Amino acid sequence: TDAGLKCDALREPAFSNLVSVCLAGCVQITNEGVRVLIQRAAKQLNSLDLAGCVEISDDLALVLAGVFKQLETLSVARCPRITDKLFNTLSHVQIWVSLTSLDVSGCGVGVGALEFVLRDQRAPLVELYVSECPGIDTQAVDVVARYGHLLSRLDVSYCGGITLADLLPVLANFSAASESGDEHGKPCRVWVLGLAEGMDGSEAEAVYRKYGAILEFTSRCKYHHR
Repeated sequence: TDAGLKCDALREPAFSNLVSVCLAGCVQITNEGVRVLIQRAAKQLNSLDLAGCVEISDDLALVLAGVFKQLETLSVARCPRITDKLFNTLSHVQIWVSLTSLDVSGCGVGVGALEFVLRDQRAPLVELYVSECPGIDTQAVDVVARYGHLLSRLDVSYCGGITLADLLPVLANFSAASESGDEHGKPCRVWVLGLAEGMDGSEAEAVYRKYGAILEFTSRCKYHHR
């Protein structure tokens, strides 16, 4: 809870050296609790996982503004009160220079968030997870295709506004990245659960041969609701 994050034990100097914080599934944590934690640990924090913290809202933007210059990984997956407004609030601050992984799966985000992160801020995203986001449509996919040139991981499972055919321009970008694989030398992957019913293994293999990207028809995360 927020009270737990405000306890005296978290005032110890050791907590000021945290580099990674996971509060996933802490359903009673609010923006205020995250604010207190970041205030005490923001100096070196580069990874923040708030997945499933359902009380977190767009006002989190005011909390995050102080740490995004070094934040590399952010997950607000399954936080339904997170929308494009969070990103719009931060639009005047150049703070996304280090962000390589963003998970907004199950949030109320759409094309506005992707335009801000990929086009306006030019965040060096390698991983983008937007599964189960009703606002992800063909326009959002176009933004990913135009500006997501560094991506090697993309999850668009159960995004009802798009089809597998809409992803072809994105896959074309992946073909260049796949020549050397991702930063670990692994093939690029796109999770398409719920978008490619009826596609057989031979078709998926053809996509891999042409674009060098592996289509995943299984869930990346255990929390997909479908």
